[in-house]
Amino acid sequence: MKANHRPEFAGRARQPRRWATGRGVVIATIALLLWPIVFAQSVDRDAAVRIEIGIDGDPGHLIEALRAAGYTAEMGIEAGDQARDEAQGVWIGRNVPFQSVKDTVRLALERYPHLRYYRFFGNVEEKMPPEWNRTIYVGGSKWAAHKNTKAVASADAKVLFAGVASQQDLQRLIESFRL
Repeated sequence: MKANHRPEFAGRARQPRRWATGRGVVIATIALLLWPIVFAQSVDRDAAVRIEIGIDGDPGHLIEALRAAGYTAEMGIEAGDQARDEAQGVWIGRNVPFQSVKDTVRLALERYPHLRYYRFFGNVEEKMPPEWNRTIYVGGSKWAAHKNTKAVASADAKVLFAGVASQQDLQRLIESFRL
């Protein structure tokens, strides 16, 4: 008698495990059905954040620092349209991840402590170009912001942005700057 032989199964043919094959098909089908939904959300969520600098010549080398941190940064086409001391705004796209905003504001304030105004691009109701939802613009005109946004000292801004721990925190913080 074989060591593995069990007398209660003697004479019966071994049945295939049909339940395992059926379960695998169900799991594969669900995965295939959900793949486009999951993939579409991750592509949108992980789309690159574009950072533009509106401070003529970028004497503080913010572009270099942002690129070293892994961000896509470039000089904005409006750079040079205003005096450096008037470029006090930071405009933030509504779909920019909070950590990207924190990193950008921290690096920007280290180089340009004169930044005072932080706001989202446009109002919720406004139709903005889709690429602005994933853009941060450092050095926006203070004249465009000062009517609707209160000035925040750089020391205060550093502390406030450091405390942001979620997208909802960022939303609340930026909205708290509105007049």
